[in-house]
Amino acid sequence: MVDIPEGMTVLDLVKKIEIDPTEIHLIMINGIGCELEKLLTNGDRVALFPPVGGG
Repeated sequence: MVDIPEGMTVLDLVKKIEIDPTEIHLIMINGIGCELEKLLTNGDRVALFPPVGGG
């Protein structure tokens, strides 16, 4: 769990937890897809997914 100060975006969170934003393919907040610019609120559930390959 990460404390979310007011005004924090998904991109701010990604930087805080030291993930390269270019390695994120899908972002979901509370089960809904969003972009890096989305503002977060306390209690949001954030899911970050890398690109997936296979065959």
